[in-house]
Amino acid sequence: MGFADQWNVDVLLFNDLNASDVSLSRDGADLKILVAATGDVITVDDQFYSTADHWGIEEIKFADDSVMDRTDILAFA
Repeated sequence: MGFADQWNVDVLLFNDLNASDVSLSRDGADLKILVAATGDVITVDDQFYSTADHWGIEEIKFADDSVMDRTDILAFA
């Protein structure tokens, strides 16, 4: 991930997955993304370390061009 500032937008891009293919959960400060079809888990370390300091990824973009922003990520995790 890039610098922790408001001008850098860190994006996790899924070329072959849509939002309906994954589920999000929180494990302490980490974001866990479960891929339903395979059972694989992607961990974004310290995603929830700080909500005030632009920490972690700001967007998850999917194959169908849908996007989850920080608010969505917080709501679904």
